[in-house]
Amino acid sequence: GHAPAEEIHGTLVVSASVYEEYHEGAAIQKVVEATHPDFVVICEPNGCRLGIGQKGRAGLCLEVSGKPAHSSVPHLGENAVYKALPLIERLRRMALPSDPLLGEGIMELIDAISSPYPSRSTVPVGMKMRYDRRLMQGETMDSVLASIHEALRDLPDWQAGFATVRMDTCTGEILEAVDFHPGWVLAQDSPWVAKAGRGLAAAGLEAVLGTARFCTNGSYTAGVANLPTIIFGPSSGMLAHCIDEHIAIDELFQGAQGYLGLAQSLGRPL
Repeated sequence: GHAPAEEIHGTLVVSASVYEEYHEGAAIQKVVEATHPDFVVICEPNGCRLGIGQKGRAGLCLEVSGKPAHSSVPHLGENAVYKALPLIERLRRMALPSDPLLGEGIMELIDAISSPYPSRSTVPVGMKMRYDRRLMQGETMDSVLASIHEALRDLPDWQAGFATVRMDTCTGEILEAVDFHPGWVLAQDSPWVAKAGRGLAAAGLEAVLGTARFCTNGSYTAGVANLPTIIFGPSSGMLAHCIDEHIAIDELFQGAQGYLGLAQSLGRPL
């Protein structure tokens, strides 16, 4: 099917951006800078709800340093793996912020590697860990690092910072950015929320408000560029990155109807 042109008010721009799962916002930033949108719909799966916010995400790197020694005389060195253990446990117990709409913050260790690796009869001199930190609205790079320094202030020989992501795109352009993506919430009483709700209702869908547990390109459009943004898409985000990821046919049609309703509604004057 199609929507008659006269039913679309304003200019509708569809962006199929790359590398969203490596760095949320790096590619869509270029689209925003080129098109200057008034409003953004993030087409991530959320059960066809009217998504008004999401948790953010940060990629954190923590390194612990030790002292090298031959593994036959480990007492002459400082094993960085052992030195990292209290740090790991401290961060596991660290209190994290929460939000009534977004839920609880998360700080999850996702990989760790000692150096040298592989070791040959050498006490590890370094231990590098990567954490996935899920963010609430209002958290900043400074506040996240400050909370880590507070939690680990009495432990020695460590440093923390944010990862840098490098993306080699299919066009040959190289994108490089800090791996930090703010959480955000669009006010429930925003006229844009009301307008989107009317569009979904006209499409025969109930405008059920919700937020996303995962991170999306909205971290840039709403969290950085401060553009009014919603999330809408069929199926469940919890099926992503799973074996047998799928979508039901009726959900697919429901999503198409919802996108049509949004396209017909969002370009109208507030």
